[in-house]
Amino acid sequence: MKTLVLMRHSKAEVASGLSDELRPLAPRGREQSSSFGAELAQAAGPFDVALVSAAPPTTETYTLLSGSSPSYPAPRTSAELYGA
Repeated sequence: MKTLVLMRHSKAEVASGLSDELRPLAPRGREQSSSFGAELAQAAGPFDVALVSAAPPTTETYTLLSGSSPSYPAPRTSAELYGA
């Protein structure tokens, strides 16, 4: 059976003056992403495909989430995914 995991990017900076799509992750968001990767891989991995928005907070979230774990494939990024 296949499993679909949908995620939003981690906590982003609030007062950066940038649109949501361009805001960098907040320190809390970086910490959340890094600490959740192993737990998610254990619960639902290994993963076959990773479709990731090209928006900076989303790609940063995936990079931190996946770390060096073999459970996470290289992401396929697309700008169109952010508004989906």
